Amino acid sequence: MWVDDHIIDCCSLLNLYTGWGGLAELRELRRTWYVCEAVLNEAEYTREYGADGVPVLIPLDMRGLIQSGILHSARPETEAEIDDYVNFACVPGVNYPDRSASIILSGA
Repeated sequence: MWVDDHIIDCCSLLNLYTGWGGLAELRELRRTWYVCEAVLNEAEYTREYGADGVPVLIPLDMRGLIQSGILHSARPETEAEIDDYVNFACVPGVNYPDRSASIILSGA
């Protein structure tokens, strides 16, 4: 059974954004997606390759994703929540040790 609320760390967020070319697919999964306020400040751009093979920096509009309702902002409120967030971010794919959390989420 799936839990409806999920927190996405910065690395997974960037991987999903780059892999999907955006995050609209998160809405299709019919879950509630949260990012910590720190992620909103960390995720500034992705580096993608143009048609000519030259790397291009693509700015991310994290606040726009919050305003659109695709993502929701959250912040740890206790020391225990901070510890949990750090622990979850450090253990990719707890139930799938051979896969990162973002790969599991993207369905690979």
